[in-house]
Amino acid sequence: MVAKIGSKAPTLKISKWVQGLPTTIDKEKLYVQEQLILTLRLFHAVNLRSLTPPELTLENNVVTKLGENQYEQVRQGIRFGVYEQKYAIYPQASGKFVIPAQTYSAQIVDQRNGGFFNFSLGQGKAVRIRSDEKTFEATAKPANYDGNTWLPAKNLTVTESWSKAPEDIELGEPITRTITMTATGLASAQLPPLTLPAINGLKLYPDQPQTQDETTVDGIKGKRTESVAIVANQGGSYTLPEITLHWWDIETNSEKVEKIPARTFTIHGATQPQTNTSNQLPSTSNAQPTPVPQQSSPQQVVVKETVTHWGWIVSTLLFAIAWLFTLWLYLRLRMRLKLAPPSQEGTAKEEANKLINPKQWFQSEEKLALKTLANACHANNPQAVKAALITWAKHHWHSNELQNIEHILAKIDEPRLVNALNELEYVLYSNNKHNTWNGENLLLLINGLSKPQNGEAPTDLTLPALYN
Repeated sequence: MVAKIGSKAPTLKISKWVQGLPTTIDKEKLYVQEQLILTLRLFHAVNLRSLTPPELTLENNVVTKLGENQYEQVRQGIRFGVYEQKYAIYPQASGKFVIPAQTYSAQIVDQRNGGFFNFSLGQGKAVRIRSDEKTFEATAKPANYDGNTWLPAKNLTVTESWSKAPEDIELGEPITRTITMTATGLASAQLPPLTLPAINGLKLYPDQPQTQDETTVDGIKGKRTESVAIVANQGGSYTLPEITLHWWDIETNSEKVEKIPARTFTIHGATQPQTNTSNQLPSTSNAQPTPVPQQSSPQQVVVKETVTHWGWIVSTLLFAIAWLFTLWLYLRLRMRLKLAPPSQEGTAKEEANKLINPKQWFQSEEKLALKTLANACHANNPQAVKAALITWAKHHWHSNELQNIEHILAKIDEPRLVNALNELEYVLYSNNKHNTWNGENLLLLINGLSKPQNGEAPTDLTLPALYN
């Protein structure tokens, strides 16, 4: 480096007191998009202030400042303070490049009362220190590289993790798969996104990828993390395909492949189809009749008759109990109406009809569940909406088998409501904490589903009223 004093300062040679080693780069030949480390060092045996490092720019290259370091070193019998600045440079095209001379600006503090100088410079004189030029050459990626994305790095790893063991998943239960790519010598922006194929029976809810760059004096280590929530809408066995990532090892100058093996898991809780045994029996056209045993076990015959006999007894008893309960209810309601004062006769009739009207019971429970769902939607609380939605669906369709959103989706075919429920699932299963969800649209669609369609009569669950 060459040190110069500002034009108004005395003409003094201070290269002995402010020096610089030649600019260094860690390689002179490299591949396109490979990392190159440039190091600038400033040696000073006088106090400097207002030190301004250069803002390095280079056409067709991405330049990142890595940080600075300060330490001391003895040179030619003189103790110097060392200011070190490093840059990471990534060429974006092939060819030869020249790193121009860089200039440091600083001010020298007056040392007349002792110290390094035995002459007066005047306090706060400006000084500029220039570096040397450096040249490097970038070449295109090898023609035999098989990867889709060019990744020249010192090291690269791909790992996966799960929110729970994928071997133990129930139907409708979300599970999150996280894949992390880490590369030494590459920025996170260079790491490619993962593309997961669609799998019939599985819903995938990818989260926003998280990127991180760790900058040290040795270079950049990039990290890209992708998470996806997986929800099965039907049971069975599923296989997630193998993930492969090609990269180029710059230290061995060879192509390498990172792999995450394919994973097969089973979703529990689905109703398995019953086997049609008639299709498994051989044709009876040429079949020989089954030989009849010569002796039958009397005990076996008795067991069959006993089972059939007790079955009729149990059925008859249950029918009789149900009939007696109905008769008791009828007499009780009749007595209530007879004893009710004239002023309360209308109320008593209404309560009597309600007790024997299952339609009114279902409707009242559904209205209560819908009110709870509305409150959760107004509060934009997806977890509360999910719980209230399942409760409402059980009353709306009169089925306790509806246990999750996937079961509800199987009941509807209205596209807007399907999209709204898919959006709710994404919010529930995504790790994106900054996602803002509004439940008003879902509530509007649910309200439309709760009302009878034009010209459609509601299901008649009403028994004939005792009194009209």
